[in-house]
Amino acid sequence: LMQDDLARLVNIESLTNGRFKSLVLDITYDAAEGAAGCEAALARLAAAAEASVADGYNILILSDRGVDARRVPVPALLACSGVHHALVRKGLRTSTGLVVDSGSVRETHHFALLAGYGAEAVCPWLALETIKDFSGEDYKDAQKKYVKAVGKGLNKVMSKMGISTYQSYCGAQ
Repeated sequence: LMQDDLARLVNIESLTNGRFKSLVLDITYDAAEGAAGCEAALARLAAAAEASVADGYNILILSDRGVDARRVPVPALLACSGVHHALVRKGLRTSTGLVVDSGSVRETHHFALLAGYGAEAVCPWLALETIKDFSGEDYKDAQKKYVKAVGKGLNKVMSKMGISTYQSYCGAQ
């Protein structure tokens, strides 16, 4: 997803007259918690995801944009797979879509892994911002080329496995 696509998903409730509801879940935690904080953050994230689906949210956006000097991100793949499996265990996974909004996603392999563990869409915000910074005024075209290259890479990965649709690949592990 491009950043404007993600913005539409964040505001989808107003765009669809309430038929769809999205919620951004922060996948960062306090750095002072150390390594143990990651496990606690995963448990909080799974509980928040389960509660939000029960509250009628049908799009969950897992975002690490809250990262700073005091907050560290749960690895995007770990957060995505943790939420995916928590929702599967509760029988809620088909009630919501998972979107990953992460600065750690850069390469086709990252996108493929996230898809394999349940992400229906991915916004590589830091990669897109980096392209913008290096491309100047022509950044939109450069970002589109990046997204197209990632799409072609995903098609190649899936075709080597005999998978013809993203939906078949999503959550297949």
